[in-house]
Amino acid sequence: MREILKKYNEADKVPEDIYEELHTNFLVPLDIWIDGEQEFKEKSELFYIWGDNKPELKTRKGMALVNLDGENNSDDISIGPLDHHNRKYDNGLVNECYLECHFNKPTPQLNGACKELKQFDLGRSSILWWQRDDNFVPHVDVILPTVNLRLWGSSNTNIRLRSGPDSDNFKEAVYEPNRLYLIDTSILHDAYAYDEAFQYFIALLPTEKNYKLLRELIS
Repeated sequence: MREILKKYNEADKVPEDIYEELHTNFLVPLDIWIDGEQEFKEKSELFYIWGDNKPELKTRKGMALVNLDGENNSDDISIGPLDHHNRKYDNGLVNECYLECHFNKPTPQLNGACKELKQFDLGRSSILWWQRDDNFVPHVDVILPTVNLRLWGSSNTNIRLRSGPDSDNFKEAVYEPNRLYLIDTSILHDAYAYDEAFQYFIALLPTEKNYKLLRELIS
């Protein structure tokens, strides 16, 4: 992973003291709400299968809000797990490895129900559309210090979100539909859909503007 490690070392990062200040729980509720379910259903053709690492999960889809080119299309590499993409392309020779912060072009979908997110400095962001049994297996998304913060939310309570020191000691998160949360993705966690749901999968860049906004929005 030479290429991606080089990019990680060169990238701006969230200071660890600020990360600890903001992440007082696995989910920290924010005073920001998005009700986009009807709009997202009307844009079903803009959702594409989430990567190619789980071919059996063909209903696990995503719609880009912020990506590399500002377009919504089927070959968008932001729609899928970045670690899987980087493992495929990191040979130390080609510039095909990315961090969340490298995605900074808003798509037109950021102007609808999600327009309130435009107040942030955003990285790779999307709406996830899951059906019954879609899931993310236990994983961590970042190591500290990290190059991004993550906001999460769900359009309903059909998503079981759990976290803990190990999968035998997971605790299920309690959350309100359509509310956004600052989520600590350095903690082992997983997710499972009991039925259809839309999730907000939002990356924030490590900027003073974002830290200030989060402090103001934390309830």
